[in-house]
Amino acid sequence: MTELWMHGLGPDPEKGAKHLKELGFKAVVGGTGSAEAVLAQGMDYYICSGAYRGPAFKGDEWLAQDPWGNKHEWFSSTCPTRKEVRSYNLEQVRRMAATPGIKGILIDGARFASPTSGKTTDALFTCFCPQCMAKAKEMGFDVKEMQMAVATLHDFVHGKKLDLMPFYFGLQEWLNFRRAATTEHLLDFVKVVKEVNPELKAGIYIFAPALSDLVGQNYRD
Repeated sequence: MTELWMHGLGPDPEKGAKHLKELGFKAVVGGTGSAEAVLAQGMDYYICSGAYRGPAFKGDEWLAQDPWGNKHEWFSSTCPTRKEVRSYNLEQVRRMAATPGIKGILIDGARFASPTSGKTTDALFTCFCPQCMAKAKEMGFDVKEMQMAVATLHDFVHGKKLDLMPFYFGLQEWLNFRRAATTEHLLDFVKVVKEVNPELKAGIYIFAPALSDLVGQNYRD
């Protein structure tokens, strides 16, 4: 049997929750401020957390970098491997998970940039900041091969006639690094949710299978 879910309630949570209940909705996803209104209507409530953002992480120093060191903003998110950002996110999740009556926590934006994440496609060709490169080396990836391959892919996408086959290994390293780094944070996210309340569900907004590996998300992981 199909269940109707809604993300968000609008400016008036009590009115919105009542209306959704009348329409037959079973669950709502949103911020902590709407939980009480939804629960009062007898619907399930899930809190949604962003991943790589926060009020303290403004400015170019937090942005993801392409192979040439250019900074790129994508959905107001920072570089996906910054320890400070990840720690902040996990503490936010810990606080959210303690909200009485909720069914679980969903995380959104836990990935690297896609071709449509920024104002141009160039946000895709990240992240090669010092933190990411140190993380990649720590995980055993070939940083130089990644940089050369992604720089070549960038030029290819922008119209240069190039043979990508010699760079297959580097491109695969880049995609595998994105996957490993994303999975690492998602496992930490699940751990925090379950530490607060083992009964809570932990979920993710994930790209479709044909695109998920491109941004570092993997269904099996």
